[in-house]
Amino acid sequence: MKKVYLFDEQGRYLSEYEAQESPLEPGIFITPNLSTSEKPPSVKNGGYCVFYGGKWVVKSPIIEKPKEEDVIKLVTEALIKEKRDVKQQGVLVDGILFDTDDAARLSYIEFMLKLLQNPFYSVKDWRASGDTWVEMNGVLFNKIIAAWELRQKSLYTFLKEKEEELKSKKNIEELLSVSLKYNGV
Repeated sequence: MKKVYLFDEQGRYLSEYEAQESPLEPGIFITPNLSTSEKPPSVKNGGYCVFYGGKWVVKSPIIEKPKEEDVIKLVTEALIKEKRDVKQQGVLVDGILFDTDDAARLSYIEFMLKLLQNPFYSVKDWRASGDTWVEMNGVLFNKIIAAWELRQKSLYTFLKEKEEELKSKKNIEELLSVSLKYNGV
């Protein structure tokens, strides 16, 4: 057997191959058309070998510069994700964290509907978040809604400012320099 090195139609190295000796012609090895007995050099950092002009040539990896519209799309998606994440974080009222995820918002709507029927309605064991329980009543409910509205206003101000900042950027590097982390209320 004889070791040969396979390459594709463009000359890119594929793999090693054990060529078999011809049973009809001893000393002659049967090798694929796109192969050479010259061992390719080792490559680093994502490079690759190409067999060209009877020898191996090391090529650098092909790194495409991102398109501006792709970067804008990714930045916009990150901003939308930040908005969703912030909405799910909860609000702090009187030192207690109250959930504001989808399930909690539905519970608040149900509570509000009962408050509309009876302004003195309350629930003795209301899960604020995790293992924190409170007595929910109209006063506490109004504080939660006020905290929620304040955070929403702050969040939408942040989003508007970030959209304006993104529009003002003139190239990809500037777009990527914009911080998308909400640090508001």
